[in-house]
Amino acid sequence: MRKSSTDEAVWLLEGELEGEWQALADLDTEDVWFAHLRFGRRPFDVPDTPDADGLPFQYGTHSFDGSPIFTLDLTRQFEM
Repeated sequence: MRKSSTDEAVWLLEGELEGEWQALADLDTEDVWFAHLRFGRRPFDVPDTPDADGLPFQYGTHSFDGSPIFTLDLTRQFEM
């Protein structure tokens, strides 16, 4: 598989999300999770160094505006 440019990352992630054939607002947690996993398997043209391409995440229960709610943030991070 050809390595994609990091400049294409947002477009490719949007393609994975739209591949679910639903409006983005209608996607549920499982749809987004599987789209993120597919996106995470896609190779990108990054330096050949450790941690040049990562899939960090964070989660927790937070109470920013009212009742506590569980949040999950999925990220893809590239070394430039």
